[in-house]
Amino acid sequence: MGIYIDPQGKSKEQWLVEKAFEIDIKSPGWPPQRDQVILCLVQNPTFSALGVCFNMREKEAFEYPDGRPRKWYWAQKEDVCSGEVGLNDFEKHAVETGILL
Repeated sequence: MGIYIDPQGKSKEQWLVEKAFEIDIKSPGWPPQRDQVILCLVQNPTFSALGVCFNMREKEAFEYPDGRPRKWYWAQKEDVCSGEVGLNDFEKHAVETGILL
């Protein structure tokens, strides 16, 4: 798993409230709409991680049943690729194309 959102000036959870909507299912289908991306909020013992499922392989990695609670979200690619979340150019390319260089 390789791309994570770390919003500047707010928590991951607050960013999700503002920019995404929760999917009330165990795991979302694939592929997402062309202008959307699937996000997975994983609750670790001491922190949360907000991963970007930029391709099917990443989504499957986040689905691995390791006992950590997860919530799934849809978000617009343009919001995920904004400067607000701290992705570098390679990560933005992966979100747009599904390929991590």
